[in-house]
Amino acid sequence: MLLTTWSAPSRNLSFGLRMNAASIVLTSLLTGGVSNGMSQIQLQSSATITPDSKTLVFAWAGDIWTSSLKGGKANRLTYHPAPDDTPKVSRDGNFVFFNSDRTGSEQVFRIPIQGGTPDQITFHSEGSSLEDLHPTKPVILVRGYRDHSGRRPYRLIEKNLNPNEDEEIIFDANARYGRYSPDGKKLLIVRDGAPTYRKGYEGAQASRLWLYDFTKETFTEPVKDKTGCRYPIWAPDGKSFYYVTSRSGAYNIWQHQFNKEGDRQITRYTDDSVFAPAISADGKTIVYRHLLDLHTISSQGKASPEKIDLYHRTTLEHPESETLTFRSTRDATVTPTGLEWAFEAGGEIWAMDTLLKEPNQLTNSPALESDIYFAKNGKYLYYKKDNGVIVNYWRMSKTNSKEFWWNAESFDHQPITKGPKQKYSFSLSPDEEQIAYVEYPGTLYLAKPDGSEARKLIEGWASPSYVWSPDGKHIAYAVEDYNYNSDIYIIATDGKSEPINVSRHPDSDYSPVWSPDGKILAFAGRRHSTQTDLFFVHLRRKTHFRSDRDAKIESARRAMSKDPQYKEEKKEETTEAETEKPKKEDDDPQDPIDFEDLYKRIQRIPLNGMSLSRLHWMPDSKNLTFQSDGSIHRVEAKAGAKPAVMAKASGPIIRYSDNDKIYLVADGVPSFFTKGRLSSYSFTIPINRDRVQYQRMGFKIAWRVLRDRFYDGRLNNRDWDKIRTKYELAAANAPTANEYARVMALLLGELNASHMGFYPNDFPKQWKFNEAWRSFTPHLGIRLDKKNEVTFVHPNGPADRPGSRLHVGDRILKVDDQAIRSDVSLTRTLNGRLDRDIHLSVKGENEEAPREVIIRPISYSQARALAQSAHLDKRNTRVKNASKDKIGYLHVARMMWDEFEKFEHHIYERGAGKDGLIIDVRDNGGGFTCDHLLTVLTQPMHAYTVGRNGATGYPQDRHVYASWNKPIVVICNQNSFSNAEIFSHAIKTIDRGKLVGTPTAGGVISTGSATILELGRMRLPGRGWFLPHNGEDMELYGAVPHFIVDVRPGDLSSGKDPQLDKAIEVLKKEVKERSLKLAPPIYRSNR
Repeated sequence: MLLTTWSAPSRNLSFGLRMNAASIVLTSLLTGGVSNGMSQIQLQSSATITPDSKTLVFAWAGDIWTSSLKGGKANRLTYHPAPDDTPKVSRDGNFVFFNSDRTGSEQVFRIPIQGGTPDQITFHSEGSSLEDLHPTKPVILVRGYRDHSGRRPYRLIEKNLNPNEDEEIIFDANARYGRYSPDGKKLLIVRDGAPTYRKGYEGAQASRLWLYDFTKETFTEPVKDKTGCRYPIWAPDGKSFYYVTSRSGAYNIWQHQFNKEGDRQITRYTDDSVFAPAISADGKTIVYRHLLDLHTISSQGKASPEKIDLYHRTTLEHPESETLTFRSTRDATVTPTGLEWAFEAGGEIWAMDTLLKEPNQLTNSPALESDIYFAKNGKYLYYKKDNGVIVNYWRMSKTNSKEFWWNAESFDHQPITKGPKQKYSFSLSPDEEQIAYVEYPGTLYLAKPDGSEARKLIEGWASPSYVWSPDGKHIAYAVEDYNYNSDIYIIATDGKSEPINVSRHPDSDYSPVWSPDGKILAFAGRRHSTQTDLFFVHLRRKTHFRSDRDAKIESARRAMSKDPQYKEEKKEETTEAETEKPKKEDDDPQDPIDFEDLYKRIQRIPLNGMSLSRLHWMPDSKNLTFQSDGSIHRVEAKAGAKPAVMAKASGPIIRYSDNDKIYLVADGVPSFFTKGRLSSYSFTIPINRDRVQYQRMGFKIAWRVLRDRFYDGRLNNRDWDKIRTKYELAAANAPTANEYARVMALLLGELNASHMGFYPNDFPKQWKFNEAWRSFTPHLGIRLDKKNEVTFVHPNGPADRPGSRLHVGDRILKVDDQAIRSDVSLTRTLNGRLDRDIHLSVKGENEEAPREVIIRPISYSQARALAQSAHLDKRNTRVKNASKDKIGYLHVARMMWDEFEKFEHHIYERGAGKDGLIIDVRDNGGGFTCDHLLTVLTQPMHAYTVGRNGATGYPQDRHVYASWNKPIVVICNQNSFSNAEIFSHAIKTIDRGKLVGTPTAGGVISTGSATILELGRMRLPGRGWFLPHNGEDMELYGAVPHFIVDVRPGDLSSGKDPQLDKAIEVLKKEVKERSLKLAPPIYRSNR
């Protein structure tokens, strides 16, 4: 770990650099032994070889680079601040084609291999991702989203190098990794596939490799493996091709020869994956990346791989040291006088007063410090210290106790918790004689302030949210049970009794807060529909039953006691009892909590749809505050009370000193609110942050979060400590967010799990295209052929409306009075703003003269939605015709609430009069509504009703939802994912109907997310799903249909749907065999 020394003028924080012997050794390790001003290059992508087999071209750090194929010094070919990637070398070796979003969307550019100004080749605003170069024509192959329907509706597109010629879609099916055969007559493609860096996946979603014949317009599947086949590359003679599969236990390169049985293994790694191989023009050498570095190997596989060591001397756009300025914090504490603040900024702790406001640095270590608390006497400052692997609490004190925190120069630091498990949620007891903290996963400890005599108070699987009672004798906490329902509990801090469930409700209650007088406990909860409200309970029975009138009588008596006419004359001698101040009847501090039927005394304060956060009591114990919509709201602790805005401010509240004095962090700045006025104590802290160490810290935190919170504690049987060592330095040295995300993907891939991913923030700050300059390719609601004749009109699109209707066969002659020319691309002619009218001159097949049509264009995303709607309408019509209108069809696109509402509506609309229903969850990416769908489909048939002059039925208002108890068939496929898989499994488990299609993906985990410093967000699966009859984990255990039916590329777009046809066939049989037969009604008069 690199350490730092702090120098006040330069403000180098813990991520700065202290050079000593140890760090010099480590620096050498970080750069792979490269020295003399050279920096190592790793994590390259899209490496390719020039035709002369001498030069390597690759993408790295946002640019295109070249080097000798043998390695050594690399030279940067492109220098634009926009990211450039996916280089391909022209067949003559003179140019490099590459992708860049320097014009606002991903486009293909061409640059001389010796350097120069790039030329833009593609111009469609939906983007074009470079796939391959045609071997015999001046044509490139790109992948892009256009106006097709379905999951990931990208298509492979050919684009002539002449920028004035329009593109042409090869076939109507999604595909990627398109690679031309050497004669250009065939094309290898890949469909489906698990995430690139996932190791060990086996299942229906594994990538499949297909061969397309341009002449026959047919698809064949030359190789297949349950682990997937990807990255195809042709041998120069066209008699074989190479691809990557994991059938040997790791992703290796294999060769498939068309006229020979059995494929030959080329690389023989036992762990980690081969990525993106490319072959030399002479067919002798294959280059690829394995783990972090590029390697070469003989295409015959007879020699061992050779690593390509690469370095550069270029100054990158992303410096190793970042100059940052911090002006905000999310974590602060204030001394009892309110004169000194301590806060976190840049991972360190600072202190300042409220007049000079000059921050003084209190910590300076490689760790991150946060979660800070001042002791009431101001002697100690407690804080959490996180080194990325271990998290513990410490406390500091000033070496010279007479100095102020804001000008002290040295401090004593003492650890107060120990051990490898993460600690969090620290607090001090009201008398500061004890501390409390939570240790992962959910153990609440109490200890002395120095950390001694630590003892467990509660132990659980989930982390509790807790608060001390004012007398320190009890703790109230909220914690989830195994059904993920959170309740409020109270437990005595002496640990001699069991916790008492205060809330006892099937919906979640959380955020308990104890009134300062100790008599009332308040909390938030969701008990009425989806609305969050406030709740409170009087802990003593007599205060609960005291009416408002009783309180007013008591107040009146106290007021009248001050009236002189009711004061009796003083006796010369009075007893001590007579001179004592009278007590309120409920003032006894020794009153115990009345736990009996405590949950029955809970009262509600409705919030009427307001959101709620940061619940607090005010010092008077009569009012509560909470934050919503950027304001602090105040409400009386009284059933039915109405909240009112107290302050237009929001942020963590540190302390109330009385009812109108609040210390808080408002808009990231320490602040003080009183009498309607907010005073803020702004600060400015310039920092030089070592990017390498910051990225390293982020990696370690991500590694730890996965270690502690991934749903399977066995972590895919990986040695997790070795995994950290494997990737840590690469993450630290990643030059851009893209390379950092690549390392994180490698880390996540070790777990072989779905629902994972790392989404980096732009760091260092990325270049952004000025959207004001961007033009868009408008969609006219039609598709055109090369002759600009209409081949398809999108139903309900802009060309399918009265006054602007176009027809198949119409030919477009002019656009905005400009004649369409063969030497001018129609795409470039149309490009411009979307919010405009486009005037077309159109001539129909049987029309003598052109007519003018004015089209208000739509975006391509809108066109895709129209195409999807039309596609579903065709399926509905297909089912209707094939079943003579006896079977209905429903498509569930996502397991989300808006789709469920459509489902419930369609059950009634499309199920009316039908004998059975096909429910299609193909390409459904999941969500959360499985149980709602099952409620619709599994309502118990316990009775039926018949009204006078009516027939059998059931009152709809008695159902939870609209219901369907007739036969069903569910269609699923390899892209039915997550909650859609749970639904598919459930249909089989409860025998509700038959499944038709292909097995589902085997990707079922409940996931959340974790923020990793300022580097990005990581998806984090934390809950597994298991089948009740055999206990199998649904992850990597897809739902297998009763009838397995495959779909080939192009089937659906050509009007074929063998899965739907099979579903109709099966459901017809189910209707005959499983339709519910009701016994006829026997009225009592007929008994």
